[in-house]
Amino acid sequence: MQTFKQFLSEREEPIKGDTIHGLHYSHKEGLTSLDGGKYGTGIKGAEAKRLGETKDDRIKKRVYFYHAQAGEKVSKVHESGLGQHTYSATLTKMYNPETASPEHAKEVRDTAAKHVYNGEDHSNAFERAVVDHGYHGYVNRGMAVVLNHHDVPVKYEGRRSDLQKATA
Repeated sequence: MQTFKQFLSEREEPIKGDTIHGLHYSHKEGLTSLDGGKYGTGIKGAEAKRLGETKDDRIKKRVYFYHAQAGEKVSKVHESGLGQHTYSATLTKMYNPETASPEHAKEVRDTAAKHVYNGEDHSNAFERAVVDHGYHGYVNRGMAVVLNHHDVPVKYEGRRSDLQKATA
């Protein structure tokens, strides 16, 4: 009998996922990559408590981005506490419920339901299902979350205040 991971790796149709342009703000200048293991060292997210309740380390390693239009260097979102240093990244294999095929969306929902049945929080179950199906992360309401990666390569774009002036 095949394990679930073997089933996923032997699928004929490869996972497509979206490729998106992401922006990340940091207090540190000159980074070439963002470490998913450093989650929580910037702004303390509301999900820190729920992540503490999961045993799945794959979803604890995460990097947040604002989903932006290709080439954009400044996000329209102005969240307090963000660093001044702007980084951009091309994020591949991102699960987007709005663009996923009905088949892929159903598979992710069904897998998440199994995790919930086994006692996982709904949000954690969804994130686990995203990783289970081979996606690098997901897109949701203008945000992108890269999961289960140690390093996300980024390009330094400059100080956010300077970039905002240049686009004004």
